[in-house]
Amino acid sequence: MSVLTSLTSNSPAWAVEDGPGDTVTVRINEFRDPQGLERRLHAEGIPAIVDYIPPGKACSRDGRTWNAGPNGKPSAGRNDTKFQIRKSDIGTGQALSIFAVTVTGQHKPALFTTEVVRANTSRCELTDATLPTVPPSSSPSSPQSSSNPTASSSR
Repeated sequence: MSVLTSLTSNSPAWAVEDGPGDTVTVRINEFRDPQGLERRLHAEGIPAIVDYIPPGKACSRDGRTWNAGPNGKPSAGRNDTKFQIRKSDIGTGQALSIFAVTVTGQHKPALFTTEVVRANTSRCELTDATLPTVPPSSSPSSPQSSSNPTASSSR
């Protein structure tokens, strides 16, 4: 069994382990060094596209946009960053896409997906995130004005 990890800091950002048959286990500990993870998966015979979207940035890829907002927000989606894949699941002209929207100060992502995509799938184009503006709502304690003066009078 071989294990290779990213060594850019004291703790490994990720680990890739050979499993039984043609399986490979991937564990992502920190969302850094996506190019290193891509290279390692390629060395295992798994073409990969790894995109980590930092807080405050948006990703535009293949006509879809993902936005983490200024600080990111954890969501009720998949946040397990350990998974297995069989090399035989990646066909000719395909690649494994690993995509994560990260959250400031969190080890788990707001969004994490793995899927098999076309090998020519474009990389994320990072832009500044823009959040929709929400108009202020009236306070429930503020008096409501009425155009009919008798509507609020009591008898």
